Amino acid sequence: MWELIKKLLIARQITFEEGHIEFLKQKVAFVPIDFLTELTKKTIEKGKKDMLDLYWSAWFTGYDITLGLTRVYKLNKFEERYKVAMDGLSMLGFGSYKTLEFKRGEFSKFVTFTNPLALQLYPSNNPVDHILRGFNAGGGTAVHETLMNCVEVECAAQNKKQCLFVNGTTDYLKKYNPQMVETQLDLKYLIPKQIDFLKKVDKEGIIKISETDYSYLK
Repeated sequence: MWELIKKLLIARQITFEEGHIEFLKQKVAFVPIDFLTELTKKTIEKGKKDMLDLYWSAWFTGYDITLGLTRVYKLNKFEERYKVAMDGLSMLGFGSYKTLEFKRGEFSKFVTFTNPLALQLYPSNNPVDHILRGFNAGGGTAVHETLMNCVEVECAAQNKKQCLFVNGTTDYLKKYNPQMVETQLDLKYLIPKQIDFLKKVDKEGIIKISETDYSYLK
């Protein structure tokens, strides 16, 4: 993570000037975890539709940031993109990441430790990391060059230890745990938004969109 921060500072991809901060040529602001915790809490209270909108906002943000990193450092190899994406998420302050298993273009399983947002929402009956799931999935889409979404299998808001995430294609997730996909995602709502977004920003057609994904447009 620290190596990535040094590279970003040297390349002036993070700049601090009076009145504003830029990261990969996007204006950003430091926001306390307390704010994100309260935002998550209020979103959960409002219901699934608001949760999905929060997830979607994080999804396209995660995609943009990860794509920016891969272009700045010309990361053509999957392994390079994957490492930088994980370092980038750690750099944002959502805990340290450890990969358990992955298959390029299909899925990745990883855990986070010391996730401050989830720990602040302990104890909870359900997973709470809708923002982080979105970042994971959008970033994973850029890394795997395949449309992906994310479910949270374990959450520190429930176990006070770690969060376990699974990023996957639509086909993979539906086989992995259909009930979890139903609870945490609404693919009929999300995938049309994701396809429309990718068609606008992915002019080269790099991101693979499966026939299963396209079926949600019907």
